Amino acid sequence: MDDIVCPYCRTRSQHGVRVCIGCQAEVVYGQTQNEKQKYTTWGLIGGTIVTIFFLSIIGIEVSLGLVFAGAMIGGIISAILMLKFDNGKPRFFRRFANN
Repeated sequence: MDDIVCPYCRTRSQHGVRVCIGCQAEVVYGQTQNEKQKYTTWGLIGGTIVTIFFLSIIGIEVSLGLVFAGAMIGGIISAILMLKFDNGKPRFFRRFANN
């Protein structure tokens, strides 16, 4: 694999490192855990809303089981989309101390 270059300190590192050896910036390949949680949550909420809306339009009684199934489908769709659009490129995150 190619080397990666930190945008903060311009240090070259091997692809696959988790921390920049020059400035200690965190290196993340693809999405962060926070981003994954956020997208999954929005998928669950979106699936719930779409399910309730769709059931109301077609006249079927809204039940907890159907809403739960819709939320799960929304979560699964968001997970599939995250995998599809995850390019795996390295991103650097630098933490600054509060002085």
